[in-house]
Amino acid sequence: ATNLANAVPADGSITNAKIVSVAASKLSGRVLSPNANSNGIVQVLTTNATGEISTASSSWSNTGLQITITPSTTSSRIFIQASVNYRCDGGQRKQWAGTIFRNGTDLNSSGFIASASGDGVEGTACFSFVDSPSTTSATTYYIKFSNPDGLTARVNPTCCTIGTKYSYMTVMEIAP
Repeated sequence: ATNLANAVPADGSITNAKIVSVAASKLSGRVLSPNANSNGIVQVLTTNATGEISTASSSWSNTGLQITITPSTTSSRIFIQASVNYRCDGGQRKQWAGTIFRNGTDLNSSGFIASASGDGVEGTACFSFVDSPSTTSATTYYIKFSNPDGLTARVNPTCCTIGTKYSYMTVMEIAP
């Protein structure tokens, strides 16, 4: 094997013209942007959901917020952030619950629950969570919601005073 310390030109520069060839079998790892370093952001994906979705179920229902990300290493962490506009109607006690799922598993990460009595409860549920999926396979994150009392719960309600009628979700891969 060649001693690489002796392969660096005297002026310390290595240019494309000075690189003849490198066998692909000699390369490993990943290439980050020139500004990336340990604990840097590798990739960012975002989506939004518009249009009202409602359920009268105490089981988890889709909000329309879903992102699939493929981590570049098994030691990467994934930061999930979401903002969901909601409303619950009916009954003396109204509840809206939401959580983050990964590939069908409830992460029970931020189990947001809003509860009120009176005409209804509405607002914006904010979620954030750092996950360590330990995989380089495509991984899907999504936000689900329900009404634990089985009354009507809504996402992106059109009937309310909430100014924004859409919800959003962002996932970021963080380098190890």
